[in-house]
Amino acid sequence: MQSDFCQLQKGTTLNCAGGIITVKEFIGRGGQGEVYRVSLGGKDYALKYYHPKNCKAQFKESLSALIELLKNNPVNSRSYVWPLYLVEHNNQFGYVMELIPEKYCFVSDFLNGEGKPSNEILLKVCANLSEAFRQLHASGYSYKDISYGNVAFDTDNGDVVIFDNDNVTPNGGKSFVTGTHKFLAPELVFDEKNNAPNRYTDLHSLAVLMFMILFFEHPLEGARVFEIPEYKPDHDLQMYGPDNAQFIFADKYNLDRYIYCNNVPEPDKQYYCTDYKNHIDEVKSRWKACPDSIRDLFIKTFVGGIKEPRNRVPDSIWKEAFSPARWNNNVNRHEEKTIIHEGNTPVIKVYANEGGRRKEVQRVAISSKTDMLLRYFPYFSGNFPSVLFTVTYEGGKVKIENVSGVELYRGGSIGKNQSIVFSQNGEFYIYDNDDKQYRCKIRF
Repeated sequence: MQSDFCQLQKGTTLNCAGGIITVKEFIGRGGQGEVYRVSLGGKDYALKYYHPKNCKAQFKESLSALIELLKNNPVNSRSYVWPLYLVEHNNQFGYVMELIPEKYCFVSDFLNGEGKPSNEILLKVCANLSEAFRQLHASGYSYKDISYGNVAFDTDNGDVVIFDNDNVTPNGGKSFVTGTHKFLAPELVFDEKNNAPNRYTDLHSLAVLMFMILFFEHPLEGARVFEIPEYKPDHDLQMYGPDNAQFIFADKYNLDRYIYCNNVPEPDKQYYCTDYKNHIDEVKSRWKACPDSIRDLFIKTFVGGIKEPRNRVPDSIWKEAFSPARWNNNVNRHEEKTIIHEGNTPVIKVYANEGGRRKEVQRVAISSKTDMLLRYFPYFSGNFPSVLFTVTYEGGKVKIENVSGVELYRGGSIGKNQSIVFSQNGEFYIYDNDDKQYRCKIRF
């Protein structure tokens, strides 16, 4: 698709060290420049062509030096789509690189719902990302702008490609970028003028990227996004800075408040509220299902590594943790307990939603008194108290008490079209199967 605002039109020819390139079509546009499909020597490539405001002499020198350096293959990794040739045209410049295979899914698109890779594939993606950046750092370089905008992966096997690599320079060397919003290390948010991107800032950005790939949520954005409006001048410092950033699983109530703040009683937002609560429930269940070894590394990075960059988990450790990791699919399921009326005897049924299918996994008849244990999904790596309550069925009446003997609910007989549902987040309610309306909802 050709845009009227493209800097280069179809058929335009340009010179580079590899020969004459011909513009075939416009691919896309970003903050730094535009990308085109071009032909060179009978093969298709991609051309990244910078906006005029980004065509600085020092940047061109840095890019030329990187291209010259890459001829000796200093970074032994197939994951990088490196600049191949410098292209200059009308006081602007860009570079030629290999095209990204069409079957690869951009992480930014994946987070918007494109592609349905398995959890095991996502673990492989993270393992491959860790290894690619380990090789880069071991070679003495830092990436300086890791984000979901410059990574793509094969949804079949987890192979990754990392592009927009023009910002790679020797670790500690001069950088022409500081990073991408929400991926910036806390020290860069605090003072980017006196803190240059380096290997340690890469480790923070990498951890943010992998967290988002695995859990579909930013690790530092919980209820506090409502406490700190974006229009405030110090928003980023309050949200992502070293003195204020807070890991969403460091406070087990953080995401619950996030849901509550979204759950505003406005009719036109009810669908959004329900949908968002389901999203946060999924974030929690995915955290529970993630291997403990990986959760511990995220905690170390987003708790101990916020103020102290040297406490961030090295990419080599991430690689070791991801390589043998297996997703706990038995935990990653939504469970509910339901009391239904069967003849003259109420029965507690336990259901699990596994792979999109609702399956009965347990059935317990209520005699006169039944103790039930409902476990909260842990929001942190530690163990949190389960909720023990007592269900009493006497004379056709149902009474529910908590562990302290406080009565939570007393109801009449359960009709054949009614049920009491106990959900995974510690709520229960009466449900009428005829009109699909909640009769009551009590949280304890």
